[in-house]
Amino acid sequence: MAEEIRARVTRRLATIALPVAGVSLALWLELLAAASFPMLSLTPFSLAVAISAWYGGFLGGATALLLSALGIDYFLLEPGTLLTLESPRQAFTFSVYVAGWLTFCAMAGRAYRRMLHDGQARLDAERVARQSDRLAQLTAALGQARTPAAVMDATV
Repeated sequence: MAEEIRARVTRRLATIALPVAGVSLALWLELLAAASFPMLSLTPFSLAVAISAWYGGFLGGATALLLSALGIDYFLLEPGTLLTLESPRQAFTFSVYVAGWLTFCAMAGRAYRRMLHDGQARLDAERVARQSDRLAQLTAALGQARTPAAVMDATV
């Protein structure tokens, strides 16, 4: 029971905190490296979205993508403005970036749900195996009991 609660809290943390921290770090790195390394443009944001989607599923990835898109638009494309793109080419490029990473988030979300389902199936199988082992032990003990008192001792 405690393991399930711990897993649920960890998933919630990954879904909420990881995208915020990842995109904040990515924005900081992007602002530092934008002038020096223009070829690596948007790489930190892409990594933040990918990591958030992997550990937080679709919701974590979509949260990181939304924050990344807002950060890219507000700080990099047209500093100080929000959702103001200077050309149709820039709008198309930005849309392709968002659509591509949204597709990745959907695929990673599916893999994340499958991973959660597999983990739950493993926990259920372990629980059934423990119960089966206890039942086998009880059956063996009852098989050796010869008197009513011995049966009572075997069941306790």
